[in-house]
Amino acid sequence: MDFTGIVIFTVLGLIMGSFASALSYRIPRNKDWISKRSSCSACGKALTAIDLIPLLSWAVNKGQCRQCGSKVSVFYPLQEICSALLCLGIYAAFGMTVQALIIIFTIPFLIALFLIDLEHKRLPDILVIIVASFGLIRLAYIGASNGLDISIYLIEYGAGAVVFSFIFWLMGMLTGKILNKQALGLGDVKFAAASGLWLGLSNLSYFLILSGVLGVAIGLVWKYIVKEAKFPFGPALILSLYILLLTQGTS
Repeated sequence: MDFTGIVIFTVLGLIMGSFASALSYRIPRNKDWISKRSSCSACGKALTAIDLIPLLSWAVNKGQCRQCGSKVSVFYPLQEICSALLCLGIYAAFGMTVQALIIIFTIPFLIALFLIDLEHKRLPDILVIIVASFGLIRLAYIGASNGLDISIYLIEYGAGAVVFSFIFWLMGMLTGKILNKQALGLGDVKFAAASGLWLGLSNLSYFLILSGVLGVAIGLVWKYIVKEAKFPFGPALILSLYILLLTQGTS
């Protein structure tokens, strides 16, 4: 990794993290996340460009709204920093490539899905569809750059989407019958399908194992902190997708 690349991907990551904050707040509340300007949740006043500089605006304003002085949670800059780290991971794996940029533009939607599932225990369809769409864009790019018919990739990765979703649906149904309660939601099944489009059928076993291990870990932490036995499984799926994408880049 060179210095210029690190700076570019860090800045992109901070911007993606700021966008993810808007997504994770607005979508569960059915607010416009495309055209509506950002505003302070306390005073309702529209935020200007100077208020929306990732990380810097929060630091300069000392964690307060510049207009009304209300406190702005430290969660927002932390989210932007995490997003920057995720994007640097992509840069380390894929370098300064078109593939890296496609994945980075997917990062805010993955972060939003992660946070929404933790808070609301659901994975909104619109975000899952967007993640799947970026997966298709990546396939089209790979096919075009290698001079191959995209149908070759669609067979492998399309099969991955079908098989991933079927297995998670089956696991959810069987586990639900055994435990007599819902174990996996349809949102998890849909996200598994989107993951199949990104990873392909050859990564099925790795995705199953990794998501299972991460799911157990998240479940234990959730039970300790939140004191609930039922926990959202989406974050384990999202982390598994990200980690396996990194291995594709380094392979």
